[in-house]
Amino acid sequence: MARVLGVSKAGFYTWMRRPPSAHAVGDAALMKRVRTVHATSRHIYGAPRVHAQLRALGEKHGRNAIAESFFSTLEAELLARRRFAFQAEAKMACLHRRMVQSRKTALGAGIQVPNDVQN
Repeated sequence: MARVLGVSKAGFYTWMRRPPSAHAVGDAALMKRVRTVHATSRHIYGAPRVHAQLRALGEKHGRNAIAESFFSTLEAELLARRRFAFQAEAKMACLHRRMVQSRKTALGAGIQVPNDVQN
């Protein structure tokens, strides 16, 4: 790995053993608080409301820091919801296509279809 990164082995392993920085520890704590506020809101609040809620609790973070933490923390959950929504949309579209196709088939065969406009 050290060769791929273009660094010395000693430098690479020293970096690997280094404890997390204060910034990384702060980000992890912020992520935990963002998750807590989001869970408390029954997973309804978005990043702006999470930011407002943390502000009300006395936290002082920028909007972008909260948004970044929010989306990096909840990305998997949001993708799962989105995937479910897309699946539901796809099922409805498929059902609609089948209904339209069966209607066209029935009209082509001369069968009267409910709600058909008579000329």
